[in-house]
Amino acid sequence: MAMANGQRGLNEQSGGRFLLGVGVSHAPMVTGLRGHNYGKPVTTMRAYLEAMHAAPYLAPTRRNGH
Repeated sequence: MAMANGQRGLNEQSGGRFLLGVGVSHAPMVTGLRGHNYGKPVTTMRAYLEAMHAAPYLAPTRRNGH
């Protein structure tokens, strides 16, 4: 949710010009340093992007261009 809302907020502030790039990292970083399971990259990224898309965004909406 933090990544999704950071992206959404920066995109709003930049007038739609912000592009977020994400990646799945590599096994030694994921398992060794972070202690997570390293899954298949495409499956892992697909699940991550679906979770980002589903994350709620509760920022105030802008009205009349302000």
